[in-house]
Order: sequence, then C-alpha cells, then structure tokens
Amino acid sequence: MAKFLRNFKLFIAYLFIIGAFAFGITSVQASSPSAATAVIDNLTEQLDLAPYVEYLEDTDRAISIEDIKQAKVNSRWQQNGDKVFTSKNSSARYWFRVNIHNNTSEHSAFVLYLPHQPTYLYQLELWMLNDSEVVKNFSTGSLRPYLQRDIASQFFVFHTPAALEEYSIVGWVDNLATGMPMMLPFKLLTTLQWQKQHEENLVLLTAFYAVMMALLIYNGSLLINLKQAIYGYYVLFLFAAMSFCAFADGSISHWLIPNDPSNYLKLTFIAGISLLLCYLLFMREALGGLLFSHRIRILFSTLFWFGLVYFL
Repeated sequence: MAKFLRNFKLFIAYLFIIGAFAFGITSVQASSPSAATAVIDNLTEQLDLAPYVEYLEDTDRAISIEDIKQAKVNSRWQQNGDKVFTSKNSSARYWFRVNIHNNTSEHSAFVLYLPHQPTYLYQLELWMLNDSEVVKNFSTGSLRPYLQRDIASQFFVFHTPAALEEYSIVGWVDNLATGMPMMLPFKLLTTLQWQKQHEENLVLLTAFYAVMMALLIYNGSLLINLKQAIYGYYVLFLFAAMSFCAFADGSISHWLIPNDPSNYLKLTFIAGISLLLCYLLFMREALGGLLFSHRIRILFSTLFWFGLVYFL
C-alpha cells in the first residue's frame, strides 16, 4: 500500500511538472511580440506571407494611414487564418499589415509579389513603414495608370526597402466599383527569384496568345477558302476571347492604354459580353438551329444589347 501511495504521488508530481511546462510554453507563445512577424534568415524559396497577414475591415472608409501610424486602430487588427486572405465583405475597404524582420547579412531588398490577375484589385494603396515613418508609397490597381507601377509587370510587384532590419508593409484594397471579393496572396521573393518567375509568366502568356493567334489565322483561312458562316462565327469568338483575356490579364493596360484606365473596367465588361454573344452565335450555327430556339436567340440578343448600352 505504501509503495502504491509513493508511486501515485510521483505520478501526480510528473503531471504537475508537465502541465506547468506546457502552460509556460503556451504563455511564451501567446505573449511573443514577434508571433505575427515574418522572420527572414535566408530566402532560398518564395515565402508565403499569408500566415503573417493582419487585416481590419473599414466599412465607412474612415481610417487613414495616419491612424495606422499612430496606432489608433490597433485593437481592430485581426490575424488571417486562411490559406489566402479573402475579404468577407466586397463592399468594404480592407486594410492589411505584414511585419518583416530581415535577418539577412546585408538586410537585402526583396520583391513583394501578388500572383493573380490585376483586374481582381481595383484600387491598391501600399506603404512600407519603418518606425511609423513612410519609406515607400505606391498607388496602383486597375484604376491607376500602368506607368505608376513600381515594377513593369502585368501583376502587382514592388521593391521592398533595402538596408532595413525591421519594417511593416501596410495598405488597403478596395473593390467597391466591381463588387468582387479581394484576395491577397502575398509572396516575398529575392530579385533573382522574381526574374525567374517573371520569365515563366511571360512564357505562359506568350504561349497562350501564340496558340490563339494560330487558331485565328487557321480558321480565317478556312473561312476565306470554304466561305462557310460557322468559320466566321468561330473567328469572331476567338477574337473576342483574345480581347477579353488581354483586358483581364492586364495586357491592354500595359501596351495600349497605359495612362488611361478610366474606362478600363467598362471595356473589360463589354469584352466579356461580346465573348458570350460570339460563343452563342457560333453554337447556334454549329447546331444548325436544331437545338437553339428562336426565343432563346431573342433572349440572349436582348441581354447583350441591354448590357452593352448599360456599360456604355
């Protein structure tokens, strides 16, 4: 009996020690000021910043960068818990913040990269702060001229500060004009990694338009030689598809209207509606009218012209 009691006391003591140790670890992790800080020792591959993104919802659009710098809204920051931050309310403005601790030997500058289509973000304001002092500021998004971008790319790419050990990336995104949800898949890369990524993006983009152009030329030649309406409708569909993709991926804003984004959103919607109409015309011709009734044709034609007039 005495042996049992002695073993039972040891068991309780072990449980107490283990519990105290676990509580201590939890307390240290919870109180750590760098829990939401991206610490960079050696950036050998792209760093996903999603776990370090903090955000707050600004429904009234009343918060300013001065409020952020003066810590007036610190209690409202929330930690992102998703794989990629996605806005819950597309009619609100969202502020975001990422704290960076650069432990590299020379505090090297990196590249901040948003790997999605530029039309997904209508307005994007970005500041890079060091001790509440603005080091860099960028105003971009689909609403802004292409030539205002920090790095010439269809995507949103920015140089981070060099020779700084600690800084914060702060900004807001606003899609009120489009009503689309906002996503912030931030990545941090070295300059060489970005150059490689940029080359891969260009290869994919060039390959896509090369294939589309080859299809356009081939079907255009068939139209000229065979003089069948179905090839004409297919050529229109391919041209509309290329136009819509060029608007969506930022190629139009890059090469054709770099300083005139005011009508960019309307033109993108018009290109999308034109793509739909051309596809319907092609399908009607391909099906020979057997499965495409007169009422459906009238319905889609009415929707097309109504949408065109509305967006103009």
